[in-house]
Amino acid sequence: MPRIVGARGLDSTSAPHIENGEGPDRTGAPRSASAEGHERANAPHIASADDLESAGASRNASTGGRDSDDAGRNASASGRRVLVAGGVGIDTIVRVPSLPLPMADSIHVPAVHDYVAHTGNGVALGLLALGHRPVLLDFIGDDPQAQLIHARYRERGLAFDYLVHESGTRRSVNLVSPDGRRLSLYDGRHPDTLRMPRELYLPRLREAEHVHVSIVPWARALYDDIEALGLPVSTDLHDWDGRNPYYHDFAHRSDIVFLSSAALGEGVFDVMRSILREGRARVVVATAGAGGSHVLERDDTEIRHFPCAQLGLSIVDSNGAGDAFSSAFLHAWFEGASTDTCMRTAAISGAYACAWPGTAERSLSREELARFDQLPSIVGTERSP
Repeated sequence: MPRIVGARGLDSTSAPHIENGEGPDRTGAPRSASAEGHERANAPHIASADDLESAGASRNASTGGRDSDDAGRNASASGRRVLVAGGVGIDTIVRVPSLPLPMADSIHVPAVHDYVAHTGNGVALGLLALGHRPVLLDFIGDDPQAQLIHARYRERGLAFDYLVHESGTRRSVNLVSPDGRRLSLYDGRHPDTLRMPRELYLPRLREAEHVHVSIVPWARALYDDIEALGLPVSTDLHDWDGRNPYYHDFAHRSDIVFLSSAALGEGVFDVMRSILREGRARVVVATAGAGGSHVLERDDTEIRHFPCAQLGLSIVDSNGAGDAFSSAFLHAWFEGASTDTCMRTAAISGAYACAWPGTAERSLSREELARFDQLPSIVGTERSP
């Protein structure tokens, strides 16, 4: 049997559960805990190394666990149960004098810091801070970077189910200019053939009310089961160029699609329309950094533009702003708000994230959202080209 690890050295009685076959039914599925007394996740066994190899994982991916002992303590009883599939790693933030960097042998920079980061991390922590009950599922390493992740999730009370892979924890080196812009050097490091065992993710899907899928290769394999269970799903395509076919499943099989206009420029409007035309999306949202954001809804020919929220805060670091935007949009969507309200809520959260160094070091709370939402600078929409 493989070695079993988890938060604070948990043994096999407190490791994440993997059922045989297709997992328990909805009433028997493990449930994330919450501050209001929801049940803690049932404590199960880990799949054998042979099971993991058959799923495309290496034998060293057989080690797993769950953080945190007090997962969901910041959640509300009325919060949505969300499975966030993939997307945690470590950002090394380097503050540079300008972007692009000049050609030089060396450049002196301020102190370099490591932060728990990446897209799934930002969305999950953002949802947690807004009162929801996210569970983050992913592969990590058995390395110092993973220890930073465990410590952060125990601190925040985020439920984190994971398997350990020999390739280690994902990394990024992000260069940040004085105006908050960034250049990210991404080290995905996990093999594209790596797959999460169905016996691990299926019970998590069955207890979820919504799924947010990060664009990591193993998460793409979840779509068939997501559709079979009738679950709503969101994703973030980040800087997709509109052509790379790797992104098609994410773009065309999700109900809410976020993307960045960074690689597309004004071509983003054609891509937004094609996502609606070729897929199942109800709404497509494109972020444009300081240029605000755009939204297109199904059965609507008009793309609407929303400016950035002006919160009166200094811009420090744009790392994590897109994930903060997405989590706040989902929060408002879950509460039945209009799309315009979802966009304004998202703009507030994205702007708030830019006021803090690092990636998802501070997440917007419900109380802060209510306060910022009263500012006269939170304005409405205009028509996009």
